Amino acid sequence: MNTTSVDPPIFQCIESALFFSYIMEGAPVLQQSPTGIVLERLRQLAGLAPAYTEPGTIRFGQLTPLEKRAQCAIVRAAVEHHLTAPEAGAVKARYGRNGQPCKAQGIEGVRNYCMPLLSIQGDDPTLAMAWGVFGEKKQREFLSQRTIANEFGLSQSTVCRDMKRIRFTGRALLNRAIKRLQPMFEQQGLVGDKTD
Repeated sequence: MNTTSVDPPIFQCIESALFFSYIMEGAPVLQQSPTGIVLERLRQLAGLAPAYTEPGTIRFGQLTPLEKRAQCAIVRAAVEHHLTAPEAGAVKARYGRNGQPCKAQGIEGVRNYCMPLLSIQGDDPTLAMAWGVFGEKKQREFLSQRTIANEFGLSQSTVCRDMKRIRFTGRALLNRAIKRLQPMFEQQGLVGDKTD
């Protein structure tokens, strides 16, 4: 059965849905203050544009803040329940935010999936390499190939090859995850067709 939606999709693409949904996971739930409600109403009555306009890749329309969070929770639940563990790990490694447990779980999951492909087999150096690939910018600066090689007494060229394997495999898993989520999210009206 093919469903058609009258409303435009919330997200322009899977990547923006994943990016925004994992940001929202770490964001505190905020309620608009009574003053904010009055100011917004006065802006509407004066015919002025809303104080906040949504980015071009996200269209929440008239959804309340809690409904927006619910849509993001649906995206994250789909990652958990409709992807294989390695694919979900790649999504969380890429889109999880610093300090979120899901980011660490995702990085460890991708590393575990890559272990048979790696020349280096120790838990600590392989985890450091995975964080060097998927960590936030500051983390990656402290987990360079040279630093990891020196810290664990490894060949820098071996560390370089293994980090390339982790990066390549993580990207392949992420691409598979996006391909698997695309039709489901399009059918639910969460994302638009790439041609929209």
